[in-house]
Amino acid sequence: MISNRVIVSAGGRDERSLLMWHLDSGQLLASGGSSSAEYSSPYLTELAGVPQILQFNHREITSHDPVTAQVLWNRPFGVHFPLVANPVRISSNRVFLSAGYGVGAELLEISKAPSGALEVRSIWTSKRLKAKFSNPVFRDGFIYGLDDGILACLDAKDGSQRWKEGRHGHGQGLLIGELYLLMAEHGELVLLHPTPDGPGELARLKVFSDKTWNPIALAGDLLLVRNDREAACYRLPVR
Repeated sequence: MISNRVIVSAGGRDERSLLMWHLDSGQLLASGGSSSAEYSSPYLTELAGVPQILQFNHREITSHDPVTAQVLWNRPFGVHFPLVANPVRISSNRVFLSAGYGVGAELLEISKAPSGALEVRSIWTSKRLKAKFSNPVFRDGFIYGLDDGILACLDAKDGSQRWKEGRHGHGQGLLIGELYLLMAEHGELVLLHPTPDGPGELARLKVFSDKTWNPIALAGDLLLVRNDREAACYRLPVR
C-alpha cells in the first residue's frame, strides 16, 4: 500500500511533522501533524483493523493515516526529554510504549467508535521498564527490554514485573525467534533465551572496548555491529 513512498518523521508546524515522498520522483505526496520531532522512527502497523503509522512527537504519541498522513489520534506521553524506543504492537488493538528519564511504560488499547473515529484508552502504566535507547520486544505474552540498563521482563496483561537482572547499560537488542541477541553498552554481545522465569543467558562475546549505542542488524547468518569508532561483521551459526 505504501511501497512507493519514503516516510520521514520531520517535525514541523502547519501539517508538516510527517512527510511522504514518492520513491522514484521525489514528489511530496502527503503531510500531516504539527508537532516537533523526536528520535524514534515512524512505525507502520495495524490497530483495531486500521492501518496506521505511529510516531513519537514532542511529549506525545501520534497516529497517522498511511496514505494521507493525516492524524488519526494522539495521546500525551513522556516528559521534556527524548523519546527514542519505538512503540511495540502487542495485539490487534494494543500497543506498548516505553521511555527513559523516569517516564516508564504504558499499554494503550485502540478501538473504533460507531462514528468510525479511533478511541484510545490506557490499560496500565508501569515504572518497571524505562527504555531509554533500546527497543523492547514482545514474545508469548511477555515484554523484554532494558530498564535503565538492566534487563527486565514484564507481563503484558498487567505490567507486573517477572524479573530484573543483568546490567548491560543502554545497549540494543534483537529478537530472533525465541532468542534475544543483545549488544551491551560496554561492547559485549550477549545471547539469551529469555522466558518469564529468567534471562536464560547462553553465551557472551567481547566485540568493542568503547561505548556502543548503535542498533545491530542480522541478514541471514551475517551480524553487523558498530559504534561511533568501528564496525564488525560476524558469521553466526543459524538454523
